[in-house]
Amino acid sequence: MSTRTVEDAVATALANRLQMDKADIDLDLPMHLLPRIESVVILSVVVDLEDVLGVAIPDDVPFEAVTARDLAALVQELM
Repeated sequence: MSTRTVEDAVATALANRLQMDKADIDLDLPMHLLPRIESVVILSVVVDLEDVLGVAIPDDVPFEAVTARDLAALVQELM
């Protein structure tokens, strides 16, 4: 699966969980600066990514990522 596809999946999952327009998700912005972001949102995003991408994401992976692009890269490594 391409990097762009994984990044798009991350942006879509974040936008859905944060009730934002996907175009407003900056993949290079530290995720803690996203509006209404909480750890439970990140965990929900991870579950969404596992479902959409068909990958198992270990619990520690999302907390290693600073940005959404970092999360996408970590997920890409698992595929």
